[in-house]
Amino acid sequence: MNNEITYLGTIIRVDSSTIEIEITDQIPSSAPIINGRVYKIRQIGTFVKMPIGNISIYGIVSSVSNTPSKTDDNSIKQIIGSRFLTVQLVGEKIGDRDFEKGIGTYPTINDEVHLVIEKDLFEIYGQKDSNSIEIGKHSSSENLVVYVDIHKLILRH
Repeated sequence: MNNEITYLGTIIRVDSSTIEIEITDQIPSSAPIINGRVYKIRQIGTFVKMPIGNISIYGIVSSVSNTPSKTDDNSIKQIIGSRFLTVQLVGEKIGDRDFEKGIGTYPTINDEVHLVIEKDLFEIYGQKDSNSIEIGKHSSSENLVVYVDIHKLILRH
């Protein structure tokens, strides 16, 4: 899968709520065009996906660096120029089920990480149901309508 246009790199560290990614140096641009849409890489707030069998684990970039977070001064000289992302794990999608917040299966070292494209955002945010009303568009995609479930909103103050 690392020959896919969405491929970002591999996981080099896993904690209970975060992972660290080393971005591949094979990415030709910091803003690749996928299906006619520009996607920004290496920016805080960007979604990423880790496909593991029939499970897709999702996270949001929280930190960008040119050195890994756990390193010593001797190692830094050898890796300057590499790019690293710290990602907060937010949820997962198992098979055909809906996206769920929280992580039940954690990724491991050397697992692949991919950029989340518009199709993935629709899977994360879901579709309109009978109790929902449209409140606007999602900031990451002009095609992604955001809905709020009136029933849940009223029951939770």
